[in-house]
Amino acid sequence: MLDAGDADVSAGSEILRRLLCAVAARLNRRDWSATLPVTDDFVVYAVDLELVDLERNLTDCLPPDRLAQFRERGLW
Repeated sequence: MLDAGDADVSAGSEILRRLLCAVAARLNRRDWSATLPVTDDFVVYAVDLELVDLERNLTDCLPPDRLAQFRERGLW
């Protein structure tokens, strides 16, 4: 919806990508264990249908130490 009527779709898409990553990063700082049962690999991240920005989004949504843990475990 952010891109509707936008002649420069990529600019609108980038704004939305940053917004979603900021929300996901904030949600990752929350302790979810009091709300629902989670595993140690539970994370929130932004993703588009084509997975175009997956690597960039994971980098923006997760703190560096958490991202390193995922890489070490072969989860990403």
